[in-house]
Amino acid sequence: MNGIFILRFVIFGLALALAAVIIVRGNVLVGGLIGALALARIAMFFMWMRRRKEFRARMQQRREQGGGQGPGRPGRGGRWS
Repeated sequence: MNGIFILRFVIFGLALALAAVIIVRGNVLVGGLIGALALARIAMFFMWMRRRKEFRARMQQRREQGGGQGPGRPGRGGRWS
């Protein structure tokens, strides 16, 4: 899974570098648009990581309390038991 995170950061970096090169070459509008989209993707990525961490913490807490078996598991009284 770490390889995917590294690849995403490489893609973010390349997009920002491309935006900088396009801006330096004189096309500010396109470079600014690519840079803004890259920054938005970085922000969404960090929000996704935070939500994922919170979700994992909730699931761990449910497992510790004994309620994390979910529906369909034998002996838990779930929907398909």
